[in-house]
Amino acid sequence: AIQDGISKHLGAIYPPVFVAMIRYWAFALFAVALAARTKEGLKATAATRRPWLQVVRGVLLPAQIVMVITSFSWVGLAHSQAILAATPLFVALLSMPLLGERVGWRRWLAISVGLCGVLLILKPAEGVFETEFLLPLAAAVLFSLYVIVTRLASRQDSAMTSFFYTGVVGATAISLVGPFFWVTLAPADWGWMLLLCITGSSSHYFLIRAY
Repeated sequence: AIQDGISKHLGAIYPPVFVAMIRYWAFALFAVALAARTKEGLKATAATRRPWLQVVRGVLLPAQIVMVITSFSWVGLAHSQAILAATPLFVALLSMPLLGERVGWRRWLAISVGLCGVLLILKPAEGVFETEFLLPLAAAVLFSLYVIVTRLASRQDSAMTSFFYTGVVGATAISLVGPFFWVTLAPADWGWMLLLCITGSSSHYFLIRAY
């Protein structure tokens, strides 16, 4: 929550791709340092049985983060979070074809009610659909795919390995486009950027551990 609040603040002032890139550089350094301090060491942590899944994960997440930061500015933090709350619904839907999980009638009912809630947020009955709402909705779908791929990777790779590839591949991917959006940070905003890097790295590590 703290991370999202700071992202909205910085994303309203600077290009979202630039904000995400700086955050990812710190994320990658943290991931490499953490992997180097593990009992197995950096080389063992970097060894993966699912390299393509890890690369896909590493590309999906920075793309999703840029979309989320942009939606915070375009749609607003509260409205975006309300739409992003639909992510578990998409995860449940995608878990059937991609993970082979079975979904009973109770979960189908919960998904249906949840999707109706998303429709209420989007307010299509008012006659004017705001196209900006598609951005957080697409971000929710993209993060759902990331969650599914992370779950697939966790069947053979450790949480530390997934965390390592999330940082390194993500930083590499976003660095291909981020420099084109380079701007100079105001001195007062370096503190916010530092806090964003800390909350972004730590919260994502906790998320992968939870999966």
